[in-house]
Amino acid sequence: MTLLVAALLGFAVAPARAQTSAAGALALPAPTARRASSSRSIRQRLSHTLQGLRQRLSRTFRSRARGRAADGIKPTEVLVVTTKKPAKNGGKPETTTHVLLLEQQEVGDLSTASLLLASGTRLAPIAGSLTGVGSVVLGVHSGYRFLHARNNSQRAEAAHGIAWSLQGLAALGKLVAPHTPGWQTAAKSLGIAGGAIQVGLGSYRLITGAKRRDKKRMILGGLDVGAGLCWAASACAIATPVTLAGFAGFTLAHIAYEHRDSLRAAARRLFGGEPRRAKGEGASDQSGQ
Repeated sequence: MTLLVAALLGFAVAPARAQTSAAGALALPAPTARRASSSRSIRQRLSHTLQGLRQRLSRTFRSRARGRAADGIKPTEVLVVTTKKPAKNGGKPETTTHVLLLEQQEVGDLSTASLLLASGTRLAPIAGSLTGVGSVVLGVHSGYRFLHARNNSQRAEAAHGIAWSLQGLAALGKLVAPHTPGWQTAAKSLGIAGGAIQVGLGSYRLITGAKRRDKKRMILGGLDVGAGLCWAASACAIATPVTLAGFAGFTLAHIAYEHRDSLRAAARRLFGGEPRRAKGEGASDQSGQ
């Protein structure tokens, strides 16, 4: 009887041992499983952190752009580009967000300043370098603005930048190869065309500013008209030193007036002045007291 019970117990325990050994053969060793789980959790935490950082950056850049617009400064254009990769092995598609900052106006002003500096210097290598770099940057920048313009005024302003960049390249060609007659004609034609575009744009701003009683628009329009007339006159070699100086003066005055809020804020920081309070801040302080 005892032998029969032992035999029955042996038959019952054998399948369980077989299943346990099979499961142990299929399962990974404990250290390997822990490493795989740890690596997976690290990847998940890193992906979650990067996604949160992208969202924070996007919100920060958008709020900064809104703040600059509220202060009267030209807003920073924020492009949020989202790309999707197809799913792999039946999983979810991967989504990547890129936040691009385009300081459009600052790029144009820097290239404008380089062209003005090139026209004022007498050293040929420096003038050629500044003219080439400024013309290329201004041309690319103005072409981008022309393609993304929302109205005729923005298109005219971008076309004016394109004409100026082409004239700069023609002037660079005249400097590099002075005996080629085509450069002189091209520089003159592009200078007249760019000056005419700027005069037309300034006149449009003057008229619309007078209708809307917009002082800033009228001042910018008057500066554009003056700069355009001087530019066209200098391209035609009419009192070149005077007209070129007038063009530089009108252009610099245009840039300074357009960015006067940024210049005031920079002056406050440099000379230790108190920053300007936002609207409603004083009222909230008084209500809090």
